[in-house]
Amino acid sequence: EVGEGGGRVVLGSWDNSLSVFELAYGRVQDAVDAAHDDAISSLALRKNKLVSGAWDCTVKLWECREESISRVPVSTLGEHETEVLGVSLDPDGVLAASVSADGGVLLYDLRAPSDHLLPRPLSAAAVRVLPS
Repeated sequence: EVGEGGGRVVLGSWDNSLSVFELAYGRVQDAVDAAHDDAISSLALRKNKLVSGAWDCTVKLWECREESISRVPVSTLGEHETEVLGVSLDPDGVLAASVSADGGVLLYDLRAPSDHLLPRPLSAAAVRVLPS
C-alpha cells in the first residue's frame, strides 16, 4: 500500500510484521514485529487508518501516522474461519471489508469497530468497498 504522499510504502510480511518503507532513503522507517500471529496477506490504507488481514484469520485496524504505525492495533475487527485473503477500505476510511479463503465476507463500520454490518453471511473471492 502506498501512502497518500507517495513517498512511503506500507508492507505486510511473511514474518508477521508491518513496515513503513521510505522510498526517498531506501530504508525501513518503522516496523511493528508480530503484528499478527501468521503471515500478513493483505493491506488497505486510507488517511490515517490501516487495515491488515492475515493467515491467522484476523483483521486488524491500526493508526498510521506520517512515518510510523501504532505499536498495538486500535482494534481487532473480526475473525474469519479461514485465512484472510483480502481487505478493503472505502475512500473516507469509514467502512472496511474482508474476505477469507472459504469465501466468507465481513463488513465493518470503523466508527464502531465491534459491529459487523452484514445481516447475513456473504460469499466471495475478492472484496472492494466502493465510494458512496
